[in-house]
Amino acid sequence: MLCVACALVLLSALTFTRGGEILGRLRPPVVGAHQGGLFRLRPNSLAQFQEAIDDGVDVIEMDLRATRDSDVVVFHDDTLEFMTMNCRGPVHEHMLEELRKCRLRVSHRHIPSFREVLALVKGRAIINAEFKEMSSIEPALRIVKEFEAHEWVYFQTRSSEETYLRARNLDPRVALQFRARNLERLKWALSLDDPRLIVIELARDMVTPEAVALVHAAGKLVSTDSFEFSLGFEFFGATCANVWRRGADIAISNAPKSCVAQRKSWH
Repeated sequence: MLCVACALVLLSALTFTRGGEILGRLRPPVVGAHQGGLFRLRPNSLAQFQEAIDDGVDVIEMDLRATRDSDVVVFHDDTLEFMTMNCRGPVHEHMLEELRKCRLRVSHRHIPSFREVLALVKGRAIINAEFKEMSSIEPALRIVKEFEAHEWVYFQTRSSEETYLRARNLDPRVALQFRARNLERLKWALSLDDPRLIVIELARDMVTPEAVALVHAAGKLVSTDSFEFSLGFEFFGATCANVWRRGADIAISNAPKSCVAQRKSWH
């Protein structure tokens, strides 16, 4: 019994070192839904996230902003005018309850809180959430701990060293993604030797055999926005095959249902 226990401890340590369960769930080719599926006209809404899950996506991408009362909502823009019918001003100037009364244009859905999203998803897909501002980091990490969601949530730190270091210092266990805009930034990220920095996002001109090989050699995954490869921004269908063909692992698509279909025929 003692040997079995030792083996389990060793396996747990190895899993953590290699990125944990979350990295094991991201088996390429991976389909990601940008804002849940931008072109279904219900971006960053609970209804769209549920539809993405029903469509069979692996990853749901979304945007996080802090409220005035230090909570977190899922919303892309800094201000409310363009995306909502009845609210104005910066998101951070409003309390959570005030934001719940805002109605998104076209869909008429409410702005979801990050808690609502985690309660909906429950690990059925992996969440890829972007810190849109520094003030969203601490409350978002607190909510992930509350839901015990470390193995099915990872956060985008964009290309900001400050954002990455803030998140990592607050939570050594949280899974992160860093955007490498050039080879210098890529080498900096890989030099961190951080097993919980699980994904490197590469801009379109950075998705080269050399850069992909560096990321894979470090035991991490390559992500890129598939809509960057399409003049129509994927309005007429996904372009995920272009991403996978270049060696990237995760394709973030505006047309996730079409992307899932491409994966089924991918060889």
